[in-house]
Formats: sequence, structure tokens, C-alpha cells
Amino acid sequence: MRAGRCGAPDDAGAGVRRIDAVGAVARLGVPTVAKWSRPWLLPRDAGLRSTTLIGSPHEAAALFERATEAGSRLLLQAFVPGARDADWFVHGYAGRDGVVRGGGTGRKHRSWPRSAGLTVSGEWTRNPELWSAAQQLIAALDYRGVFDLDFRRDTTTGAYHLIDFNPRPGAQFRLFADGAGTDVVRALHLDLTYRPVPPRTPLRAAPSWWRTTPR
Repeated sequence: MRAGRCGAPDDAGAGVRRIDAVGAVARLGVPTVAKWSRPWLLPRDAGLRSTTLIGSPHEAAALFERATEAGSRLLLQAFVPGARDADWFVHGYAGRDGVVRGGGTGRKHRSWPRSAGLTVSGEWTRNPELWSAAQQLIAALDYRGVFDLDFRRDTTTGAYHLIDFNPRPGAQFRLFADGAGTDVVRALHLDLTYRPVPPRTPLRAAPSWWRTTPR
């Protein structure tokens, strides 16, 4: 299922299974975003990052050769040009009935590595257009569970491109806790134990989130 069919273009990603990294980079263009499919398995002090911007087919081939060391498949994505505050994330919980509860949309202010990595600083920011696109995507996939989506807004076209779909809570999921403390994990627990998820309780101010020790 391509995200483009659900109102949000995907990023034309390609999973590298053989030594076709050179051809993939030629097709996607440079810079290319390289990601490891299971970043939590990356060995410490090996110089491998979960996400890397690569500038040549040679760099992609060199990363591919370290797949065994990384314990993961190498994924390559087209780089979507952005600008300051062009990166967004969407968290939520799709219940047993498919209705999305909890969560919200947030703007990423800083990331590590820069422009291609984990959220270091972000803020809960209402974005009805992006929230609607995320709900359409979840419905089209018939997905159930907690999700953490990353989007980048192309400053040339204005389109939001899906960069990541994580079927799990994101590191900053508590950013979207409402005034009663309900977040996506609590919404999941209530739903799976056949208890109603309460309506969102408004907050007085939009919270911010910081990661103090990016890795």
C-alpha cells in the first residue's frame, strides 16, 4: 500500500536485499537516506547510526557490506527536501473498531543526526490536514494498535511525505498526554480491557519535549 493513495506521498523507499545498493541510489538520487531496519540491534561503538545521509553509491555499497555486523537489513529512501520546522510526527492509537484515539500531531524542531534522525526537540502542534491524512492512512491499511508516524513537508510542493511508520509508541508519546493524563498507551490498555476511552481533556498549553542525550 503506497501512502500516496491515502493522501500522503510515500518516500519511494527501497529495501536492499542484495548488492544492488549502487543501482538503488542511482534511482533515488543523492543525497539518499539510509536506515537500518532494526536499529536497536546496532552494536555500540561501531560507528553505525540508525539513520544516515549518504552522498554516493559507493557509500551505500559500503554500508550494505556491514549488514551482518548491523544485524539488520539496509533500507534506502529518497531524500525529501525540507526546511526549518518542516518535519512532523503523528502519534495515535487505532482501537478495535478502527477509530483513532489519543495522540495528535507534533512539529519536530531538532533531530539527531540533523535532518535525518531521532527527535531531540518537538512540540505538540495542531495540524488538521496532517491529522486527516494520517487517519486516512490508518484506515486504508486497516491497522490496529499504537502508531508513530514521521512526515516531512516538501517546501516546493507543500505535500506531506510519509518518512516512517512505526507500529509502536514513539519515544515522545507522553507529549500527547491530555489534561487527564491519557496517552496512547493508556488508551490501548482501556480499549483492550473493554473500558471506554474518555474524551480528550484539553490542556492549558501545548507541551514540548526534549531528548537530552541523543544516540
